[in-house]
Amino acid sequence: SLPVFGQETTERFRRGELDFSPFMTYVDKTGDKWGLGASVTYFLTKNLGVGGSTYWTDFSGPFFDNLYGEAYFRLPIGQTIAPYAVGSAGYVFETSELSGTLGAGVDFKFSKRLSAFGDLQGRFVRDTRDGFMLRLGARLSF
Repeated sequence: SLPVFGQETTERFRRGELDFSPFMTYVDKTGDKWGLGASVTYFLTKNLGVGGSTYWTDFSGPFFDNLYGEAYFRLPIGQTIAPYAVGSAGYVFETSELSGTLGAGVDFKFSKRLSAFGDLQGRFVRDTRDGFMLRLGARLSF
């Protein structure tokens, strides 16, 4: 049978995986800013995940700079490496505009519960200039 959230399995990339991912980010926008962020992702299948994320580059404004819904498509290679595509759509509170991203990255699993990841995403915004976003972080899998 297929595993579900909380059920033990020896597979590192699995259906029912719930990930919490703190990350640091570089956002290419007016003022090119470094920041911090976090995401939560649930994998509906071994390859397809959905979740949400936010990141902070302006620590003096609203609590959330932005909120995004995300989708992942990953292709695990063995038990250690999984390249992935990621796309998102959301709202940027500091500039009051809709935004989306499209990019690719790689996940390196050290164990069933811990991995490191990096991705590069193109940012598309409605009113201000487009750019890119780099994320580097850890994934804690449950």
